Amino acid sequence: AAYTHENSKLPDLLRTLIGLDANFKIRIGMMNPNSCFKILQDLLDVLASEKIYKFLHLPLQSGNDEVLIRMNRFYTSEQFLEIVRQFRKHFPLLSLSTDVIVGFPGESEDQFEQTLDVLKKIQPDIVNISKFGVRPKTQAKNLPDKVSTDEIKRRSKKCTSLVNEITEKRNQIWIGWEGSILITEPKKNDFWMGRNFAYKPVLLKSDDNLLGKEIKVRIVENRKNHLIGTRA
Repeated sequence: AAYTHENSKLPDLLRTLIGLDANFKIRIGMMNPNSCFKILQDLLDVLASEKIYKFLHLPLQSGNDEVLIRMNRFYTSEQFLEIVRQFRKHFPLLSLSTDVIVGFPGESEDQFEQTLDVLKKIQPDIVNISKFGVRPKTQAKNLPDKVSTDEIKRRSKKCTSLVNEITEKRNQIWIGWEGSILITEPKKNDFWMGRNFAYKPVLLKSDDNLLGKEIKVRIVENRKNHLIGTRA
């Protein structure tokens, strides 16, 4: 979302790409909320194209604004929530990926719980959970009030448990869905892997060579990290 070239921003680049006379799909990579917020409406407009996956990778990191400031993040939890609300309003089956850091120096129990509360609100499909660790030459290395290793592990475990519940629920809503997937990876263990319009990974068993083909499927099972389909 920080892309800029002369007077062109990310939505302008995407409009140029989707105007190409070819059959392809674009997945937009991770976008920081502060950059995304500035181009939100234009981004929503261009994402309506069938050539762009309905997928959003938007890092939360913390659900508490004081922690976000200490992390040198340039957005608030409310701005993050507003972006998610708008994307979900326009694309109800959007796949949402986010990142959180647990145990950042000075993070209180209440502040950690606020992060969990935001996750409950947004119901993400994917959450990358990182346990805070000191890295050399970073400002965080010198911050006081370090959270103990045992406490960081406890918070990570609690966050992981919540995320597993949410992702199971999110995958369940796809059972019975019918539509096309683009086979994007070679066959492995008798299954081809493809992506539907929301970038959901779908496994399909077939002896045919399906790489690069669009196949109509029906979702029959869900797993933690993928869906399983049969030909529709």
